[in-house]
Amino acid sequence: MSFLIILFTTLGLSEASKILSIFHTPSKSHQLLAEPLLFELARSGHEVTILTPFPLKNQQTNIRCIELTDVEKYYDPYWEVAFEHVDDNPLQMLRDFFGETTDLTRLTLEHPNVRKLLNSNETFDLVFFEIFLNDAFLGFAHYYNCPAICMSTIGMTPWANDLVRTPSPMSFIPNGLLPFKDKMTFRERIINILFTFYERYLLYTTYLPSQNEMYNSVFPDPKPSFYDLRNSKVALILLNSHFSLGFPRPLMPNIIEVGGMQINQKPDSLPKEIKDFMDSAKHGIVFFSMGSNIWPSRMSPEKREGILNSFNKIKLKVIWKWDDEKLDLDKNKFLVRKWLPQDSILAHPNVKLFITHGGLLSCIESIFHGVPMLGTPVFGDQMSNMDMVANNHWGIRIDYKNLTEDSLDWALEEILTNSLYRKAVQYTKNLFRDQPLTPLDTAKFWVEYVIRHKGATHMKSAAMQMSIIEYYNLDAYTFLLIILILLVIILPLIVFQISKKVFVLKYKEKVI
Repeated sequence: MSFLIILFTTLGLSEASKILSIFHTPSKSHQLLAEPLLFELARSGHEVTILTPFPLKNQQTNIRCIELTDVEKYYDPYWEVAFEHVDDNPLQMLRDFFGETTDLTRLTLEHPNVRKLLNSNETFDLVFFEIFLNDAFLGFAHYYNCPAICMSTIGMTPWANDLVRTPSPMSFIPNGLLPFKDKMTFRERIINILFTFYERYLLYTTYLPSQNEMYNSVFPDPKPSFYDLRNSKVALILLNSHFSLGFPRPLMPNIIEVGGMQINQKPDSLPKEIKDFMDSAKHGIVFFSMGSNIWPSRMSPEKREGILNSFNKIKLKVIWKWDDEKLDLDKNKFLVRKWLPQDSILAHPNVKLFITHGGLLSCIESIFHGVPMLGTPVFGDQMSNMDMVANNHWGIRIDYKNLTEDSLDWALEEILTNSLYRKAVQYTKNLFRDQPLTPLDTAKFWVEYVIRHKGATHMKSAAMQMSIIEYYNLDAYTFLLIILILLVIILPLIVFQISKKVFVLKYKEKVI
C-alpha cells in the first residue's frame, strides 16, 4: 500500500508545472474570478506565481504573489467621479477602454517587479492571464517558451475572439457595449455593423500598434513579430459566461465557458452578526451592493436621501455595502458594512432582492442563487448585463439619472410583489446549475489538459494562421467578382461580335 501511495504521489508530482498568472486590472473582482482556480491548481501540486495589485492576505501553499504596487490606484480618480460618467455613450466608452487599458498594460510591463522577474533565471511552463486589451502580455509566453491561457472576465469580447478567430456574425451577435439582443431589428443590425467596424478601426489603427510597440520595447530579441505571436500563442480561452445566461453563439473548441467559477457550491458560513440579522428578517432582506469598485458615498445627497426614504417604506430589512460606514441608520432595519460576503448573503433564503451595479460576477451569482435583481449600471459591460437581466425578466434596470424615490418605490413594489421575476430567475438558475462538472472543475480540467498536451495545438483552428484577407475570403471574393464582371461585360461583347459576323455572313449569302 505504501508503495502505491509513493507511486501515485510521484506520478502526481511529475505533472506539476510552474504557472505564471497575471491579473493586473485594478479591479479586485477580476482577480476574484480566477482565485479559486489558482488555489485549486496549487492544491494539485502546481507552483503558481501571481502578478497582482491585490496580493493574497493569507499565505497559500504553492502560491507566491508578486505585488504590482501602485497599479491598484490607477482607477481611483475615475471611481471618485464614476457617477458623473454614467451617461457616456458607447463610442466614448470604447475610446476610454482602449486608452485606459493601454496605459495599464504599459504600467504593468514597466513595473520594477515585472522587470526583476524577467531579468531572473526563472522559468515557467504556462502563462495564464486576463485578456482585457493587453495583448502585449503574450510576450511572456514567448519569453518563457510556453503556451498561454487567457481568461475573459466579462465574457466573450471582440479582442478575445480575435485571438482564436471564433466566427462572430454581426447579424445575431451584438457588440457587448450595445443594448441589443441576438434578435435585432434592421436598424439595430445597421448600428451593430457600423459600431463594430469603428471598433475594428480603433483596434487596428490605435490599440494594436501601441501593444506592438510595448511588446518590442520590453521583450528581448530574437522574437517573432507581435502579430505572428498574436495569431499563434493562445492555447485556450476561459470565458466568464454560460449559454444559459445569454444566447447561443458559435465557439471554437479552445474556448471554454466557466461562468460562475468563483461561486462556492457550498457557501461559506456567514459571520454571526450578519447571520443573526438575516435570520431575524421575517419579511425578507434587500441586499444592496454596487460592487468592489464603485463608491456609493459619491452619490449625490438627493439620490441617497431618495433611496433611504424608499427603503424605509418597505418592511424588509436592508443589508447595504457602503464604502465609509458613516451612515447613521436604524440598526434593527439596516446593516451597513464596507465589506460583505456577497456569495454567502445571496445564498441565504431570506434574500428577496439584490440591488446591484450590474457587474457580470454579481449578475451570475444572483442567478445562481435565484435572486431577482434591480440594477443601476454605471460603466462598461454593466449596461448590457442589465439589459440582459431586463430582457429575461430576471429583474429591472433603472438608469442612474432616473433613480429617484418614486422610481425606486415602483421597482421595489413591482419585483417584490410580481412573481414573474422570481419564477424567471429560478428557471434560469436550474438551467445554469445543470452542468456535468462545476465551472471550477471544468476550468481546472482544461488548464491541465493544455499542460498535459504541451499547448494542445490540435485544438487550434487553421483560421489562427490566416491573414484577414484569407480569413474573410476577400481574395477569393475579389477573384470571383472580377470573373463575374468579365462575364457580364465581355460575354455580351463576344455574343454581339459573333452575332454580328453571323448577320454579315447571312447578308452576303442573300446578296449572292
